[in-house]
Amino acid sequence: MSELWVCRTCGGENVQQKSWTYINTDGLVDYIDGEYYCDDCQSDAIRVVLQSELFNEVKEKKNNE
Repeated sequence: MSELWVCRTCGGENVQQKSWTYINTDGLVDYIDGEYYCDDCQSDAIRVVLQSELFNEVKEKKNNE
């Protein structure tokens, strides 16, 4: 199973990445790096991280408290 990308703000999995597509065929041309949207946050001012990275950050933060 491949690892999931999640919103770094809320941890949600409902993230989208902007892309270029052919208007007549909806064929994907390329992704636009750094342009994301989170349905859960309803924001495009987010960063995405691998789920395991976010888990490790939260775990380290709790250990340091």
